[in-house]
Amino acid sequence: MAGKAELRLSIGLNTGPAVVGAMGRGDSRIFTAIGDTVNTAARIEQANRAFGTNLLVSEAVVRALGESLVAAAQPSVVLPGKSGSHVLYAVAEVRR
Repeated sequence: MAGKAELRLSIGLNTGPAVVGAMGRGDSRIFTAIGDTVNTAARIEQANRAFGTNLLVSEAVVRALGESLVAAAQPSVVLPGKSGSHVLYAVAEVRR
């Protein structure tokens, strides 16, 4: 559309344990998730810029979804605040 900014969405998925619940009180109460799993997902989301992708997932997600996920491994990357390098996967399709 002429004169409209392009909308680009980046998603990073990881799976594992997290603490989930409502925090705060009254009107400032929010529902949130915290933990290393969540922090890693946030770092994976940021890696989309480096790969030019929109949806990256961790190896844990690939293992959990098995053959229902069609994804291409990307070159290993160091995620900020995480030790070692990580292989992330660009998702092409999720099958039922």
